[in-house]
Amino acid sequence: MVIGKPVHSPVGHLPVGDQSASEGWQEASVLLVLTYSRMEQYLPEFLQNLDQFWPNRPDTFVVTDGSFDGANVIRAEHSDFAVLLQAAVREVRRRAPEKQMVFLLLEDLCPLWPVDELLLDRLQAVVRESGGKALCLHWWNRPRVPWKDGRWPHASELSVAGVQLVRMAKYYRCYNALTPGLWDLDHLEDVIDRKVGAGKLSPWLFERPLGKEEPDHYVVDGVWPTLRHGFRRKGEANPMILKRDLPDSVLLTRLQCEAGERLQ
Repeated sequence: MVIGKPVHSPVGHLPVGDQSASEGWQEASVLLVLTYSRMEQYLPEFLQNLDQFWPNRPDTFVVTDGSFDGANVIRAEHSDFAVLLQAAVREVRRRAPEKQMVFLLLEDLCPLWPVDELLLDRLQAVVRESGGKALCLHWWNRPRVPWKDGRWPHASELSVAGVQLVRMAKYYRCYNALTPGLWDLDHLEDVIDRKVGAGKLSPWLFERPLGKEEPDHYVVDGVWPTLRHGFRRKGEANPMILKRDLPDSVLLTRLQCEAGERLQ
């Protein structure tokens, strides 16, 4: 694992302890941006989009197996996904032992319009008050979800700020979902350690449930501001980039150019 030199980008380095952050769960949390060597090329634009659309986010770290470097970069070269995430959580423990929660964000699910910070604050509060250990946020306009089409016949709901939170079925194949989400740090570390111990190291195997006795996880649909499947699909810019009316951002400009060139 390598802790690098300051990140250089058009908007400066990753903020730690941003004094503009609102009080609340952000102060007890860290944001882990998970990427890997093939996707690092998008990080400068990704970080600018975070500044633009989520200014009051928790302290932020980039986690990668590649060469991207910076003061707030956690690197574990040639690592499988679960091993890389394990190294990142252990480094968070070392550098910020007061932190209690982790917001996981895969790089291709970068926000493309403003994060509703007030709603996110309310959502995490109701999950924690209910004893839940993870809150997974889905993107907008997801056509099929198991709590709506009968696959979770006894799903129970909590309502907050007009949004329905659904308790995941313990048998859900993505019980440890890697959609953007807030995790209790102790619980996340336990899940990671058990996955690594069982040799289930890929993102897809990480998402599989561990057993029926797991703590409650919740999911909410239509909250995270990105396109379905993120800004890339099948190794290329998501074609929806050209079809949606999205606010200007440096990442959007780059993706529109890539999608336009591919469709010419």
